[in-house]
Amino acid sequence: MKKLLFLFLLLPVMALAQNEKQDSLLGIMPQIDGKAHYQGIVKVDSVNQKTLYSRAKLFFSDIFVSGKSVIDMQDEASGIIVGKSYFSRPVSWLDVTFTIKIQVKDGRYKYEIYDIRTKSEASVFGTMYMPGTNFPIEEQTSKKRLATINAKFEALIELLKSSMQQNKVENDW
Repeated sequence: MKKLLFLFLLLPVMALAQNEKQDSLLGIMPQIDGKAHYQGIVKVDSVNQKTLYSRAKLFFSDIFVSGKSVIDMQDEASGIIVGKSYFSRPVSWLDVTFTIKIQVKDGRYKYEIYDIRTKSEASVFGTMYMPGTNFPIEEQTSKKRLATINAKFEALIELLKSSMQQNKVENDW
């Protein structure tokens, strides 16, 4: 009977813990199934898949230090490019790693940014060893850090949109 009463009293605490986990991103970052996940479908009128694919590859080359090393998978026929990259130290001592996926079709593209993690290197302070960390962003509890990281992703998405909309006209030189 005591065990049953204890279990009954423990249920509200467990329910609170689940609600807290569901809002682990503190309402700052978009999420799908409790995981940070940015996504969008953007129309680009009168632009075919081949041109959008070229623009997406150019985006990777222009934005990341080494576009070739960032691209993890590419398939021109199906219009998919997947890359893995990071923001170096956007907040204090943490790097932020992520996966970015761009899919293109005639007249539109879809972007997704997911698998977002915070990471720090191992270090030594005097005689104290601090092991490195690698945690899902959902375990980050600082509103300020989440807001700073969110701003970085929003800026990246704006750069992507700008790159995909460009109508670059090559000068006849």
